Amino acid sequence: MQKVSNDDYNTKEEKTEYLELSNLIRKFDFNFSMENREEILKLLKQEIHKYKTIEDYYRKNSSEYIRFLCGYLFCIGNTNDIEILQYAKYKINMDVSCMIDYEWLARLELGSQSDEFVRSREDLIQDFVDWYSKWI
Repeated sequence: MQKVSNDDYNTKEEKTEYLELSNLIRKFDFNFSMENREEILKLLKQEIHKYKTIEDYYRKNSSEYIRFLCGYLFCIGNTNDIEILQYAKYKINMDVSCMIDYEWLARLELGSQSDEFVRSREDLIQDFVDWYSKWI
């Protein structure tokens, strides 16, 4: 697995975002427990507010940060978060929409029901961990 590093980015803003995201990943350390939910929700609401209030925010910032927050909520697995995940996916902009996995929403809605088009919760969580492990 190839690591993502600060050297992969060109601008000061990109490097800053990388550092913020990698620090956030280290802080929560893939501990998908309810004890982290409120802080993740708070951070996600702040990001959503930025997207709503700054016209070209998404052009200046990668959607990776907001994707991490949404994915972390999925991994926690509280169905009460479906609404905010749907908002982040469908109401911000196309860039963010493409980054947030539809399977996360579908799996939360399905719970433990099987579906031939949606992978298991365990597989989706493993994909999330594998992807963001490259950032630390």
